[in-house]
Amino acid sequence: MVTYENAVKAFGDAKWNWSSVRTSLRYSERRFDGDYIRIANNNNAFRTVDVQDRDSIQGQASWAIDVMPTVTITPVAGFRTDDYKTNGVTNFGINKYETWNAGGDIAWTMNPMASFYVSYMHDNSHRNVYQR
Repeated sequence: MVTYENAVKAFGDAKWNWSSVRTSLRYSERRFDGDYIRIANNNNAFRTVDVQDRDSIQGQASWAIDVMPTVTITPVAGFRTDDYKTNGVTNFGINKYETWNAGGDIAWTMNPMASFYVSYMHDNSHRNVYQR
């Protein structure tokens, strides 16, 4: 049994005198090649997350803003959506996984040898699982 995953990723960066923006977007497709019935029977008819077919989209963005020459504020955000495809053998198990995050950080460079850094990140996720 083997899984194949193909992905494409795009990047976008922009820089100004006082800030810079970085973004990325990734799309991938994973496909299982093997005897899925044997795996499903060994796992109580639930699809196995690490081998089942999946389409995934993931995006990230950050914007570093230089408030002062020694202080940088950086808001960040991201998301990921995994769509687990049914394969005709079983529909049990996870069907979709969605997550997003948002936060930011503040960096203060006191001198070339010392910096102070504060960060906060909020993560939120949801799984759609089919059971009897």
